[in-house]
Amino acid sequence: MRVGVNTLIPDSHRFANHKPPTIAKFQFILDNGTKNKIISKRLKKELGTNKHTVIPLDENGLSPTLTTLPDDYIHYCEPRILTVREYCRIQSFPDWYLIKGKYTPSTEAHNLLPYMNTDISLTSSTHKIIIDTKYYQEVLKTHYEKQHINPSNLYQIYSYVRNSQDGDKKDLKIEGILLYPTVSKQLDYTYPFGGYKISVKTINLNQSCERIRADLLAMIDL
Repeated sequence: MRVGVNTLIPDSHRFANHKPPTIAKFQFILDNGTKNKIISKRLKKELGTNKHTVIPLDENGLSPTLTTLPDDYIHYCEPRILTVREYCRIQSFPDWYLIKGKYTPSTEAHNLLPYMNTDISLTSSTHKIIIDTKYYQEVLKTHYEKQHINPSNLYQIYSYVRNSQDGDKKDLKIEGILLYPTVSKQLDYTYPFGGYKISVKTINLNQSCERIRADLLAMIDL
């Protein structure tokens, strides 16, 4: 990571200037939370927060997938969020990689991550449905003679739903639908996934446009 770097302190390693109450809150999470896990409902209640994702990191464990919300993650032993350089290191950027532009963890980290753009988002005053469409020759994957849903697809729709929760009204009910074209059989499953309702469905494209439209409308309930 340090090859080709002559400075003692790498670029973009300035610490956030947290207020004392924020530092105290982060220290409480470090002392009472489980490393690399979203803090429990009990801790959230004690802290008086409704924020879905707060994770104290683990020095010796694999990092969870980073998002563009810097206060989702707390340094593994210091009561603070990560610096931009720490975001870079977790993503395997060497220290010679320089960050240009306005310095804030959220905007800098955002520039390093793939842009997350949902295929379809439907919103009412109380409800939001995020639909992520996929098109594969085979919907289910086979592993050790057992068929299962592609886990990367599930985690992708979960990421969309979870990050949408942080950006939308806190009382908005949000769910996700992973939608595939029908190949060999119809799928219509719903799972509790990370505290959200995630559905896996198929749509038969080998029918009239009117029938496709009717089937799609039947999937949503706003």
